[in-house]
Amino acid sequence: MLRSDAELNRDRIMIAARDVFCEAGTDVSVDRIARRAGVSVATLYRRFPTKQTLIDDVFADVFHRCSRDWQATAADPDPWPALAARIRCFAAAQAGDRAYSAMLVSQLADAMRSPKVSESLALSDLVARVTASGLLRADFGMHDVLLLVTGNAGVIAAAGPEHAAAASRRYVETMLRGFLA
Repeated sequence: MLRSDAELNRDRIMIAARDVFCEAGTDVSVDRIARRAGVSVATLYRRFPTKQTLIDDVFADVFHRCSRDWQATAADPDPWPALAARIRCFAAAQAGDRAYSAMLVSQLADAMRSPKVSESLALSDLVARVTASGLLRADFGMHDVLLLVTGNAGVIAAAGPEHAAAASRRYVETMLRGFLA
């Protein structure tokens, strides 16, 4: 257990890292993150021994929040709108946060191959319910989620910051129509 001041510094570093990663991606310097957090670089390195550790912790925090959202969505009695809403939410987060998009794309491929991740997102049950309703293509799978996320990242990059959100929405709506039976 960390002392209260150490815990506060850790929280400040996490918030600063998330903000800086959102603005500029994960290739930023740890100096910039430390300055934003109002701590020294040494303090940052005491909490996070490597920059990759910090990136991993920020991504884990985002993934945990997304996992909670997926679980809430899985309980929705109308499965297709629930699945479409979650996909739209993921895509909007990608369009608004460069770091989240980069981390999602880079880590999702490995994560989605893990049944544990799929279960934590409650995706399998939701997809099964939508498929059973006859609305979702029978061949829909995790590979389609990965294609959507990676394709969305490309659309966002190609559209540029000014048009990223609109281009992402259009792309996702097109993909969602393609997922229907």
